Amino acid sequence: MQSGSFLKHFNLPSATQRPNTSQEIDQMFSIVLESQGSNKRQMQSKVTGWWRDYLIDAQEEETGVSLGEIIAFATGTDYPPALGLETKPSIEFIYSSDLFPTANTCANVLRLPTVHKEYEYFKKNMDFAIQNSPGFGQA
Repeated sequence: MQSGSFLKHFNLPSATQRPNTSQEIDQMFSIVLESQGSNKRQMQSKVTGWWRDYLIDAQEEETGVSLGEIIAFATGTDYPPALGLETKPSIEFIYSSDLFPTANTCANVLRLPTVHKEYEYFKKNMDFAIQNSPGFGQA
């Protein structure tokens, strides 16, 4: 079989080129933000910082989940396909008393809660939701 010679003509990422750092995972997502200066934007900024801290903690194995599990929770796959995801993953925010993040893996939308007052509660509830998600569709 000559699949190797055929595939060399495509610029496909190898396993070592898959996103494997917190920064690479963060860059996969577009963040839907409100207008600068609004109250919601202030909450979004806080939670965006916590999201990035959470990714760093996962990379450093200081959470209950891996970076691959975080991607799987948000997109349904633990790493993006070689040709990329059809829909760029995005982050939206939940403005209710919901403690846990939700995800729609068909639309690649991760919704983060804004209710937490401290990072440790955010982290704990992120871990819980990801560890207990069904793994496909609507988490």
